[in-house]
Parts: sequence; structure tokens; C-alpha cells
Amino acid sequence: LKTVDKFQGMERNIIIVSTVRSNKIKVGAETKKNYDIGFAKSPQRLNVALSRARRLLIVVGNKNFFYHYKNKKGKAIYKNVIDEIHQKGRIISYKKLMDL
Repeated sequence: LKTVDKFQGMERNIIIVSTVRSNKIKVGAETKKNYDIGFAKSPQRLNVALSRARRLLIVVGNKNFFYHYKNKKGKAIYKNVIDEIHQKGRIISYKKLMDL
């Protein structure tokens, strides 16, 4: 297990990237919308995270949250990545995984 920054300049056969975030945040007893994706705001980190797998890349996370995220300039930096995965890879919902 390493952070994305530790993989700079490295490759591995299999990479599992966790982008687990949610659009909800608990503040005391109240649940509010969360629009912050933390360190994942950096396109450079996205590039490193998704380009280090030689054979298999597994991305785990809240697809809808990242799909609709826009940076301060209004650019949807994850939309194109998710669209590409839809076209060339496979997206498996957690509901399907629960049925296995």
C-alpha cells in the first residue's frame, strides 16, 4: 500500500486505486453535501494513479461523485476518464458485486 505520490516513476502489474469519496459529510448529527475531493483535485495525481498499471487497473470509488466533479475553472477532470473506462474497460456497480 502506498499513496499515489509514492508511485511516481514506478510501474506495477496490478494497481488498485481507491477514490472512495462521498457527496455526503456528517457534521455533528447533520448530513450535508460534500463537494471537496481532497488531494484528488490534482490532475497530475490522476495521471500518476491511472498510468502505473502494466496489466490490470482497478479503480474503487463513487463514480457518480467523481463524474460530476468540476474544478475551480469548471472543467470536469474525471468525466473523460470515466467515459474512457466505459468504452474500453468495465465498470461494475457495488450492487453487482454484492450478488456474486
